[in-house]
Amino acid sequence: MDRIGKLIFVTIVAGALLTFAPAAMASSVVAVGTTSSSNYIAVDQTSLRATLLNQDPVSAEPGSYVNLLFKLENWGTMPMNDANFTLVQAFPFTLDPGTDATVQLGTVGSLARGATSYFIKYKVKVDADAVGGENQIKVEFGNATSLSQQTLNVSVEDPRTDFDVITQGSTSAASATALSSTNLVIANIGANTAYSTIVSVPDQSGFRVSGDYASIVGNLNAGDYTLVSFTVVPMNATAAPAQNGRRDLIVEVSYTDGLGIRRTVDKNVPIDVSGSSSVLIERARTTSTSNGTFQLFGSTGMTYITIGVVGIVAIVLLFKVVGRKKKMKG
Repeated sequence: MDRIGKLIFVTIVAGALLTFAPAAMASSVVAVGTTSSSNYIAVDQTSLRATLLNQDPVSAEPGSYVNLLFKLENWGTMPMNDANFTLVQAFPFTLDPGTDATVQLGTVGSLARGATSYFIKYKVKVDADAVGGENQIKVEFGNATSLSQQTLNVSVEDPRTDFDVITQGSTSAASATALSSTNLVIANIGANTAYSTIVSVPDQSGFRVSGDYASIVGNLNAGDYTLVSFTVVPMNATAAPAQNGRRDLIVEVSYTDGLGIRRTVDKNVPIDVSGSSSVLIERARTTSTSNGTFQLFGSTGMTYITIGVVGIVAIVLLFKVVGRKKKMKG
């Protein structure tokens, strides 16, 4: 073959390669298009892809529920028959017992995208030990001959916080008629801010609060602490004091978390009642007399005070009567 013949042959081969190259390139793009990361159309086959369209709330809370809305699209030019969609249950996401994790879709049409996509909704329980941040959830979709699995991210956030409550510098009653002042230190030991915080001492057996039973703290940032004070009076409850003469005082800490949810945390605070027998205020006792009934309040010391007051009044009246008789004789 002479030089001119060789040049003509090369030109023909090059033209043929340019003619058939797009088809070869398209074939390789289709193979890539079957992956979830590509937006290419898969020609002459199905290409199902799932996305997490929405979650409510936007940050799932450990120990609560989250509504997940998935979207399934077919980026292929071929439909898929007998298709289904399954939520794979694994920590920290599960479904309630009796809830079917698989949704039968039937035939997923070709190029089913956008408004023609398939939407699947689940109500998912978030484990109480779920960690904050992006947590992975898996879904499977397809049919018996072609099944795909995809991993998606669900945002989890624990908006709750916790508190430590201790007594500090409590003052004991100095006499039988005095009350004891209890100072409580409230520390936010959690990771989140507690908004509109209120500390209160609810009604309970063993203690009584004289005066205000609640104190407004306001916002308490993580790691911060504050001091509140209550006048707490031990009562003669039927329950025996705790070990070493201490009895637990129930304290409620109410706050609003970062999601706007109002929460209440109960804390048991040991209170020393071993040396307060002289200031215990008892429930009313009813005693019968010849003139009817009257009530005695307080401890035995209070009973003696009442008797003393009655005696003083009787003596004063006696002196007045004697004085009047002397004036009449004079």
